[in-house]
Amino acid sequence: MHEAGFNRRGFLRFTAGALGAIIVAPQLVMSNALAQSASSGRVVTAEAAALRVLAKARESVTYGSRGVGGLIMENRTGRVIAEGRNRRYRPVALPLRTIPDEVLTWDYTAHGETGLMKWYFANRRKLRLPDPADLTVVTTLDPCAMCTGSILAAGFSVATVALDPTGGMNTDGSGAYTTLPPRLRREAKGASGLYAIEQQRAYLGPADLPLRDTAVTGATADACSSVFFGAPSRSLNPFDDIPVENLIDPRSLGAGSAFRERTRMTWPHAFSIRLADPRRPTAALRRFLEELNRATPGSTNAVAFIDPFGNLLSASADHPERGPIATAFMNTTQAYARTRYALFNEAATHEDAKRTLTAPRAGVFVWLYAPTPGLATTIKDLGAYGSTIGRPAPGSFQYFLPPRDGTIGNLMEQIAALPPFYTQTVTIEPVQVGSVTAARAVRLPRSTEPVPYPAYP
Repeated sequence: MHEAGFNRRGFLRFTAGALGAIIVAPQLVMSNALAQSASSGRVVTAEAAALRVLAKARESVTYGSRGVGGLIMENRTGRVIAEGRNRRYRPVALPLRTIPDEVLTWDYTAHGETGLMKWYFANRRKLRLPDPADLTVVTTLDPCAMCTGSILAAGFSVATVALDPTGGMNTDGSGAYTTLPPRLRREAKGASGLYAIEQQRAYLGPADLPLRDTAVTGATADACSSVFFGAPSRSLNPFDDIPVENLIDPRSLGAGSAFRERTRMTWPHAFSIRLADPRRPTAALRRFLEELNRATPGSTNAVAFIDPFGNLLSASADHPERGPIATAFMNTTQAYARTRYALFNEAATHEDAKRTLTAPRAGVFVWLYAPTPGLATTIKDLGAYGSTIGRPAPGSFQYFLPPRDGTIGNLMEQIAALPPFYTQTVTIEPVQVGSVTAARAVRLPRSTEPVPYPAYP
């Protein structure tokens, strides 16, 4: 059912407001500019850089997230301009906790490297930062698809300490990057390197990567790996993946509830469209996405998130003015997670958030256009989808129209080449709205078993 008319002015107001929620509702969503920290000092060896990012990775674990840390340094001088860590999870507000050390997902896209990219583009002009071509990201762990796509799209170089055979894009450590399409493979080879590890590995990468003539100690390299793979496997939040049958439709709370008022502050079009079947997107939703895309300067796509009850909640077009990685899907999944976290941590909305909002794998992400194969931003979005969903969720990735360039066959080939996490654990499967595949996915039973602290990411 389509409950509200949409005009260009309304969409522009939505585009500037809903996804710029840090301005409209600062009490709900923290600015990207605060998600990572500016830094200082210089690193003159690979070991020094590795120790700094290892410290950030350990900090991630302290705050409930998986252990990945990174920094951005200036190629010419070794000056560190920013440091970051995985911030996927954040603690639940103390008065609202049900178990000690309880955390909740804050942002599915808040990996260390992608967070640094967001920080850079939020602060580039204000801090007069060097161009990406003059900067290198140093990270504890081989970047995942989302972070690799973010780095390539932004134009940075990247230096890695430890390998990740599960989700890293350089899964075999050869530097061949066979997980990427050919053009991006060439770009990665020219901008990505593995630091040498004493008595274990020689340097592998381009001839101009900073600190390539120095090495990381074996102990530091082992610690960069173990801080990620050795993280505890335990349930940190019983409400992070609530079975759908235990939820109630948020629409039933009434328009005057504190929960509905707060959601409208960051999602102005929340509840304006309702699908009779949440996994059967309608022509009304397509019109909504088309107008959102048209009304957003520079946008080439739009994505909506539909909850398990068929309600439109979060939606976004691309926002290239915020940087090359601010794509429609990235904006949409980030807005859902951050707003859910904020609603969960406010006393007035806590109980309603627990009763109505769960992990996004229980809903559906609907693209206007399927992602275009061969682009760094598509690698980023496929990775972000994998990090958001975390396990097979048939029918959760739907699109109205084929890619603007290339074919769905090309896109599926690109997906098939991704690391095991995406092909075996998540099994990414885009399906066209109304297709036989989509109809079959609707009929498949969805597992509602609780998911422990995820093995990745």
